[in-house]
Amino acid sequence: MKKSVQVSGMHCHHCVNAVRQALSSLPDVTILDVDIGSATILTSSASDEDVRNAIDQDGYAVTGISTS
Repeated sequence: MKKSVQVSGMHCHHCVNAVRQALSSLPDVTILDVDIGSATILTSSASDEDVRNAIDQDGYAVTGISTS
């Protein structure tokens, strides 16, 4: 399933790389795109809570997750 994640606190390319690393640490996640303020991933097993926790641990806040 495809998840679109809204992330606050991202201001530069360092932030983008930090969120990309956090998401890549999750099993069964393929990163489609990470940009300032958002990320799009494919996963069949990572829950919204898993995604939120991975990003929160790096000091960013997930403000929304939508699944399609």
